Amino acid sequence: MNILYHHKTRGQGAERVHILSIVNALREQGHKVEILSPPGADPERQRNTARSIKWFHPLLTFVFTRKLPDLLFEIIQILYNVVAYLRIKHAYRPSRFDAIYERYSTFSFAGAIFAKRYNIPIILEVNNTTSFGTIRHLALKRFAGYVERKVLCAADSVITVSSEFKRLLVKSGVQAYRISVMHNAVDPKVFSYNISGLPIREKYNLSDKSVVGFVGSMVPWHGLQSLLKCAQDMSKEYGKVCFLLVGDFRNLSPELMKIADGLDDCIIFTDKVPHHEIPKYIAAMDVAIMPNSNSYGSPMKVFEYMAMGKPTIAPDLAPLREIITHGVNGLLIRPGDPEDMKSKIIKLMSNSELRNRLGRNAVNSIMSNHTWDINSRKIVHIFDTLLQTNRNDYQARKKQNLFVRSNF
Repeated sequence: MNILYHHKTRGQGAERVHILSIVNALREQGHKVEILSPPGADPERQRNTARSIKWFHPLLTFVFTRKLPDLLFEIIQILYNVVAYLRIKHAYRPSRFDAIYERYSTFSFAGAIFAKRYNIPIILEVNNTTSFGTIRHLALKRFAGYVERKVLCAADSVITVSSEFKRLLVKSGVQAYRISVMHNAVDPKVFSYNISGLPIREKYNLSDKSVVGFVGSMVPWHGLQSLLKCAQDMSKEYGKVCFLLVGDFRNLSPELMKIADGLDDCIIFTDKVPHHEIPKYIAAMDVAIMPNSNSYGSPMKVFEYMAMGKPTIAPDLAPLREIITHGVNGLLIRPGDPEDMKSKIIKLMSNSELRNRLGRNAVNSIMSNHTWDINSRKIVHIFDTLLQTNRNDYQARKKQNLFVRSNF
């Protein structure tokens, strides 16, 4: 099968990992996948390998996302659909792709229009919507919501990361039968429980410590404040416990700095770590934790913790309950509750049998249900069904001479 993967994201960070993981899994199955990215945002190119992009794209991103007024920025986003449509059309002629897989972004409707115009199946992967909030303020929020509803209802199939997300999409008007839930996943060749954590333990002098680890960022829903409060409390009673926080935490707020002040002996903040290096840090952890999340997301780090056999603590939220059965392959806590975190950490630290059992069960559940290979096979199955439906519909309309335009 020939698939066009179309996106309008910056193609870096977690987005890059997600895009390349799906694309590579599809390619490993023998499918041809072409990624169509905005200029300077190709996830298959490292920016520091191209001198022009090394300085130009970050500058362009800063100007467009930080300095432009909201209204002007959104008008540019809307107009970009003309460019996107023409680029998809140009890619279509030489490659003759069979289907379009698109990572949905606000104001993006070019892919949906092209798919309807040329009768090509399109799957939209939806990771966020205007209803749940966006990174920057929307001046045209009502119009963005209108476009979003039209695009999602026009797509042949919609993929989202949790049943809660599906429920919210159905509530907004998308037909339930067209929505598939596909949680995040891991590449078992990258996140393996056989990786040694000794080099990281030696690097940070953790040889005689019990390590509680967190991989994340400064976004509010990760619950960093509650984790620091938990560390602050445990430092007074458990001197052998160290919290290893993996990510870019250079811009802590004054409030968080105040909590972290004086905890140098029990908290280690790493610099930003490339994704391919993260398994070594997870391997150094005795317990892995996700302090909090949002109500509809599917935190990729939880899957990575579990794939590496780490006893995992995660917030008791609907999307996490779909992955973790409390006491079987992980432990659930009240979201963002420092006291509950502390009690679960102590429970795990004092019971090696429980840690080992949760770790083994975590690996089994992830390998059986949540790898990128499994997800990509589900995507191909959806496309196969859509292509067969299209062929049957084409033949029926041809027989009856009932060719009509889409009303998208």
